[in-house]
Amino acid sequence: MITPMQPKQRIYCIFEGAGARGLGHVGAFRALSKQDVEFVGFAGTSAGAIVATLAACGYSGEELFSVAHKTNILDRLDLDRRNSSVSSTKQPAGTPANLFGRDSWYRLQLVRLVLKSRQICVFLAIAGLIFLVAGLIFYPQLALIAVLASFAALWLAARMAVAGFVSLDVVKRALDQLIAMKCRGRRDGSPPTFRDLAMAGFPPLKIVAANISEQELMVFSAETTPDAAVSDAVCASIAIPCVFKPRRINNNWFMDGGLVSNLPAWTFDDERSIDRDALTAAIEIGVTPSKNRTPGWTIGSMLGTMIFGAGLLNKRGVERLTAERLTVNIGLLDFDVGRERASEIISETEQYCEGSLIARMIELPRIINDNCESVSRRCHGLISASYAAAGLDEAEFATRIAIAIPVAPRYRTVRLEFSSGYTDLSDERITLPLERSLIGRSWNENETLYASKSDPAVWNESLTAPQDRWLRKLIWKDLNWVLCVPVKIDEQTRVIITLDSDKALAFNQDAQQELLNALEELILQEFQFLKNVERELLHGR
Repeated sequence: MITPMQPKQRIYCIFEGAGARGLGHVGAFRALSKQDVEFVGFAGTSAGAIVATLAACGYSGEELFSVAHKTNILDRLDLDRRNSSVSSTKQPAGTPANLFGRDSWYRLQLVRLVLKSRQICVFLAIAGLIFLVAGLIFYPQLALIAVLASFAALWLAARMAVAGFVSLDVVKRALDQLIAMKCRGRRDGSPPTFRDLAMAGFPPLKIVAANISEQELMVFSAETTPDAAVSDAVCASIAIPCVFKPRRINNNWFMDGGLVSNLPAWTFDDERSIDRDALTAAIEIGVTPSKNRTPGWTIGSMLGTMIFGAGLLNKRGVERLTAERLTVNIGLLDFDVGRERASEIISETEQYCEGSLIARMIELPRIINDNCESVSRRCHGLISASYAAAGLDEAEFATRIAIAIPVAPRYRTVRLEFSSGYTDLSDERITLPLERSLIGRSWNENETLYASKSDPAVWNESLTAPQDRWLRKLIWKDLNWVLCVPVKIDEQTRVIITLDSDKALAFNQDAQQELLNALEELILQEFQFLKNVERELLHGR
């Protein structure tokens, strides 16, 4: 008999905006690409939009950056616009400096210096104040002229900052070429659109940017903006205020997507509502806080807080999401770290994700579900043996087991996150209220609870509120009894193991209690391993 192939685990990848620290995204993508999974969607903001786009277009982690050969995606980019062939690269870009060109690169370095240097701003302010006071005392007329000139200079600097210092035209051309190579098999032609990507069969791509003309969030995708050039959307998303020039698309001006949603995990909510088996990997980027950090701020830190400060809101309410926060200790605009340092960053983040992200998202859930299957079979055996010992009919019956996990951060609901025997049944991974369910009662009282249809006084207490009407429809129609066993993981963590069946335990009271005690003992014994599991998995995902 041929065993049917199991479908690959479907994954949505979300990449946070991170500037030059986005190198960490490449390491995360390399780790994910090694798994036997199907990527069903990519989304990103700012630097995350670049990685999401290249990944959606079919570039492998090795093509983005080869740790072994120290080659990267810019080596595939040809600065010779006359070359349309993908088989050769006549003038490889190689580095961000070559890509931007000398003038733009110098501007970028100047902006980076200013953003990092609070001291420069303080020094200039103090020096200006000293000269102003001295001038008012000794040369009042010249001082007045100097004040007016200073205001004019500040006004001009503010205008230049709002307008941005560095053009993204070269980035747009680079993206057009790289996307076309995968989409059309050649470097030239019109800029590939979201429609082109969809027609080529690539996974859905969603890019977030801030529409400053309409003062609203914008999601670029094949559904919302099919005719928009993908490169324009990415440039809109990476247009960091005061650094890059805003991007104009269809008479609207756009800036960095991090201003509105730096980790757009919510962009695939509609797709996930249909495909509840899909997982979401949300890759965040941070830096190690300085141990010697003194109170204060810089322009860069202020900008970073504005862009990176809403991560929790962006992830809230997304089921089956595994977030991984990577540490990349370089500056937001440190695009010139060199190949050796880039290789180190990508290797470190790749290895970290293999040991953390992959384990929490794929390997540990598989182990937990396998354990549920094993314990369910053993419980089924105990029940069968009890029927036989009592001389009762051993007609076929089903047993199911699940791990009910309180959903953080509010702990008002509990979800059957891991299970065995629920496949094809309506209450698989159901979410129940803690206050109005049998499982919730066991959790709140921290006591084992057995409830059966034969005891309507207890059985009918569950899901009685008007707002529970839809939940009642989802409960397994053949459910006859349930055993809820609390398992304490630590002082802050407790889960409920639920065992249920469609056949009544028609024994005398002593035999039934003996069986329930044996089942409870088995469950408590076999699920002690949860104490060694990553706590995030036991607080709802």
